[in-house]
Amino acid sequence: MNDQTSASAVARSDPATNRSRRIGIGLALLGATGFATSGPLSQSVLAAGFTPMQLSQMRQTVSATVLLLIVLLWAPQKLRLRLRQLPMVMLYGVTSYLLLQTFYFEAISRIPIGIALLIQFTAPVWVALWVRLVRGTRLPGVTWAGAALVLLGLAFVGQVWDSRSSGLDPVGLAAAAATALCLTCFYLFAERGLSEFDPIGLVTWGAVSAAVMFAVIRPVWNFPFERLTEAGGKPSFPQVVWLLVLIIGVLSTAMPAVSEVAALRYLASPTASVLGAAEVLIGAVLAWLLIDEVLAPPQIVGGLIVLSGITLAQIRPLTRAEAGPPGSDERQKPDHPSNEPERSLT
Repeated sequence: MNDQTSASAVARSDPATNRSRRIGIGLALLGATGFATSGPLSQSVLAAGFTPMQLSQMRQTVSATVLLLIVLLWAPQKLRLRLRQLPMVMLYGVTSYLLLQTFYFEAISRIPIGIALLIQFTAPVWVALWVRLVRGTRLPGVTWAGAALVLLGLAFVGQVWDSRSSGLDPVGLAAAAATALCLTCFYLFAERGLSEFDPIGLVTWGAVSAAVMFAVIRPVWNFPFERLTEAGGKPSFPQVVWLLVLIIGVLSTAMPAVSEVAALRYLASPTASVLGAAEVLIGAVLAWLLIDEVLAPPQIVGGLIVLSGITLAQIRPLTRAEAGPPGSDERQKPDHPSNEPERSLT
C-alpha cells in the first residue's frame, strides 16, 4: 500500500503529467464553452419558426459537412476506417449526437428545461460508476464529492422547486433520463475510440453517422430550404437563419465536440464529464449577457456551487492512464503491471 501511495504521489508531481492535466482541463472547458454558445443562437433560430428537430438536423449536417471537408483537405489519413470499426463508430454517432439531441428536445418540450438539464448532467455520476464498477478503478474521493456538488448546484440553477415541476410528464422524464444515458455514452465511447482514432477523425465519423441517419429519418427534400433566408427571431441575433445555423454547426457543435473528445486524451472520462457540466453554468451566463435572461439569486448561488464542485474535482484530476484501459472490464492491478502489450479494440 505504501509503495502504491508513493507511486501515486510521484505521478502527481511529475511535470509531464501535470502538463497533460492542464491541457486536458483547458480542452474540456473550451468544449463546454463552445457547446454553451448554442443556447442564445439556437433560440433565435427557433423563434424564427423552425422546430427543434429541424434545428438539430441542420446543426448536425453542417457540423458533419464542415468537419469532413476540413479533414479531407488537411489530413485525410485521419479518416482511415476499418470494417470492424464501423459498428462502434455508428453507435457512437447515433447515441452521442442524433439520440442525445433528439431526446433532449423531446424532454424540454414536456418538462421544465432546468429539470431536464439536471437529469442530463447526472452523466458524470454514471461515468464514474462505470469506471469504478466495470473497470475496477478506484476514483479519488474528491471526484465523487465534486460530482455531488455539481448536481446540487445544477438543482439550484434549474430551480427544481419551481411550481411548474409538480406533476412532471413521465415521457418527458424518460426522455431526460435517456439524454443522461446518451451523454454517458458520449464520454465512454469517445474514450474507447481514442485507442484507434485521432479525436478529429472520431468526431467526424460520429457526426457523419448522425447526419446520414437524420437524412434517412427526415428526408432532405421535405426540408423548408426557402425559409433559411429569413431573419432570426431574436433582436440580439437578426442575421439570416442560414448564417446562424452555420455558426451553430461550427462554433457550437463541431469545434466543442473535437475539443471535449481531445480532452479525453489527457483526462479520464470521470474527470472530463464533471468539467463538461460547466456548460450549464456558462450557458446561463451567456444567456444573461446576450439575450437578457436575468439570473435569479438561487441560480447565482447554484452557479457558485457548480464552480466549487468542478474545482474540487480538479484537486486530484484523474488522467486517462490512471483510469484503466477503456473497453476492458478487467480489474486494474497497479502494484503488478502486466508486461503484455495492450490489446487492440475488436
